[in-house]
Amino acid sequence: MKKTSLLVVCLAASSLPSWAWAQVSCETYRLVPQTVYEERRVTTHRLQTETELVERPVTTYKPVWETQVKTRTYKVLKPVQETSEREERYTVLKPVYETEFREETVQQTHYVTETQMREERRFVDKPVLETATREEQRTVWRPVTETQYQDQAYTTLRPVTSNYTQMVDQGGYVDQLQYSPGPVRERLRWMPRTPYVNPLTGQLSSQRAGLYWVPESTGRYTAQRYYVPNVVPQTFSQTQMVPETVTQKVPVEVTRMEPAVEVRRVPVSTYRYEREEQRRFVPQ
Repeated sequence: MKKTSLLVVCLAASSLPSWAWAQVSCETYRLVPQTVYEERRVTTHRLQTETELVERPVTTYKPVWETQVKTRTYKVLKPVQETSEREERYTVLKPVYETEFREETVQQTHYVTETQMREERRFVDKPVLETATREEQRTVWRPVTETQYQDQAYTTLRPVTSNYTQMVDQGGYVDQLQYSPGPVRERLRWMPRTPYVNPLTGQLSSQRAGLYWVPESTGRYTAQRYYVPNVVPQTFSQTQMVPETVTQKVPVEVTRMEPAVEVRRVPVSTYRYEREEQRRFVPQ
């Protein structure tokens, strides 16, 4: 706070003659600024960070494998051996013996029964069971967990200090002396030699030293209080909490299904037919 004092004291000489106006003295005072510092309490805000954990339910999908058994019906050709009988008729010559008595010379033919066998060949398809192993490929989905970083934005309050200038009146009350003249009385006083200007001729003259009747008044000074304004610029600091958006990387686990090819060996049983030659002897 600055305080300024102003005190002006002037000696009134209205009762003096015109030649004495040049000797009237006036005492003045000038303003002397003085800086006074005051302590003021200022409330500021401090940013305090808290960590809050929030539980969130996350739904994940887990593949469930089911084993299914299917029955397949298929037809196969199964060889069936059948025995067939047939009746064959053929004419044979049967010898008939006759008794004849005669004498002759004849030539006789005797038939001898012989059994002849003939060879019969035929081809038969014989089933042969073979077991082979084949590779079977299938695509399965496997869960793969990855850690990804996502941008998460949140708002924080950041203190911002700004300065502004305001005109403040730091004036104060000043005691000023005011002269109040009293009754004028003529008194005999010794006056020194004093030069003065003659108002009629305008020439500079001098008054001799001696006793002269001089009007005097016994006045008094009274002190009056006046408010003297003193407007000065003053700088103030103001702290405000400004919202600010901050983005940070947050790790997030993401599970995705990735296809994978599995190869397995599966036994497969197959029937194949081999042509086989069979031989047999059939009586003719």
